[in-house]
Amino acid sequence: MNQKECLAAIMHPSKISLLFRFFLGATLLLVVAAGLLFVVVWHRDPPASPIGGRLHHGEPLMIGDPVFYEVELRLPWFRWPLGPIMLEGGGDGVFTVDSRPPTLVGLGPGTWRWRLQLVFQSYSAGPHHELRAIIPLVSRRDQSEDRVALPLPPFTVVPPAGIVPGQPLALAPELPMPAPKETSPWTLPGLIVVGLVTMAMVLSALFGPKPRQPPPTIPVSSGETALRELFNLTRQPWQQADGFFVRLTDILKDYLAQRFDLDVRSASRQEVMAILEHEQWFADQHRQTVAACLDLSEQVKFGGARVDRQDMRQTLNSVRRVIAETMPL
Repeated sequence: MNQKECLAAIMHPSKISLLFRFFLGATLLLVVAAGLLFVVVWHRDPPASPIGGRLHHGEPLMIGDPVFYEVELRLPWFRWPLGPIMLEGGGDGVFTVDSRPPTLVGLGPGTWRWRLQLVFQSYSAGPHHELRAIIPLVSRRDQSEDRVALPLPPFTVVPPAGIVPGQPLALAPELPMPAPKETSPWTLPGLIVVGLVTMAMVLSALFGPKPRQPPPTIPVSSGETALRELFNLTRQPWQQADGFFVRLTDILKDYLAQRFDLDVRSASRQEVMAILEHEQWFADQHRQTVAACLDLSEQVKFGGARVDRQDMRQTLNSVRRVIAETMPL
């Protein structure tokens, strides 16, 4: 089997329908599993778990030099950090603190991963061992307040060279505080749900079973209708000739009215022939056949003329011939 045959076999409507069902089922299963996982996490309400903490600063660390602290937290999907990191402890040390707003950086099984950054400056020389980063969090499900206290690695601040002991130090300018940015924890799950729904709709539009369309109706011409009515007329056991000719003339007049747009349905024999006389495209032999049929019909209906089945059959065949020769191809 060559490449084209393989592709044709894969793209067969039955295969496409099977692929659509598979992808749709997998998508629904994924949504249900994710929903169950989120419910389980909400019920358990696990505490926040820090994922490491890093302290960066220059060497040697002098008074006024910036110190950078970065930490990541794993939180349940319904809780998030309330604000920037605060600095606690340090004894009599003097610090200026600049905390970046929390940033959502990852998604786990029913949890979010947040990144928080702290930048501070120390204006107190000496070692610092008791500093802690305090991160306030959304309350737990029992409405109890929650926060995370992370001890900072110890560091030592040295005075700049040339400083005389006891001489006041010039403080460095504070770091600029950026405008806080609010981060909603519902942004990422909302995007995931929208993506799954969009994917399901696209797969349904491309590969879903198409509604069966009814077969196109073929318009029936006036000639076909008239011939069918003549055929039905021959299958009926007519006992009275007048009833037969009434039906035969009705079929003929209906055909002339629909085929040539003539107002002859309620016209008499003389009126029908007068209308046909003005229609130059109507052949003489056809006009004579119509006149003979109408004449015989009036003789039977109003004159009491007696006709046999042979006459009835010949008249019907002549009308059938007129219709067959004048109907459009």
